[in-house]
Amino acid sequence: MDVEDLEKAARVVRSMLEAEIKDKYSDEVLKNWLDPQYMGEISCPEGYAKLTGSCGDEMAFFLRVRDGKITDVKFSTDGCITSIAAGNAGAELISGRMIDEALMLKASDILTVLHGLPPEDEHCAQLAMDVIKEALRDYFLTRREPWRKDY
Repeated sequence: MDVEDLEKAARVVRSMLEAEIKDKYSDEVLKNWLDPQYMGEISCPEGYAKLTGSCGDEMAFFLRVRDGKITDVKFSTDGCITSIAAGNAGAELISGRMIDEALMLKASDILTVLHGLPPEDEHCAQLAMDVIKEALRDYFLTRREPWRKDY
C-alpha cells in the first residue's frame, strides 16, 4: 500500500466517522466541541472549581466577577466531545450574567443550548453545571475570606 492509498483510506474512515458523529450529535454540540470559545484558564481567578464526573472526566471553571456580574469565564476539561460541548455551553450561559441569575441555571439549560445530548451523555451537562455552582461558591468564600485565594 503506497502513500496515496493510505491517504484515500484515511479520507474514507474520516467521512464515515464524521457521518456517525453528525447522526449522533446536534449542530450545536458539534459547534461547541469544534470551536470552544471559552476553553482555557484564567490566572488568579476569583472563583474556581474542579470536579470529576461519574465517567471520570475532569472539568474546571475559572471566573472573574465585577459588581456581581460574571465578566470572564473559562473552562478546561480532559473529557470527550460532550464534556467539551457542555463546558463551553455552560460558560456561554453564565458569561455576562449576574451571579444570582447564574445560580438559577440548571443542567437542563445546557441541554437546551446544545439541542439535547444522547441519554448516555447527559451527565456531562450536569457535571458542567455542578462545577459552575462550585466555582460560584468558591467566589463567595474567597470574597468573604480572602486568605483562601491561594490556588
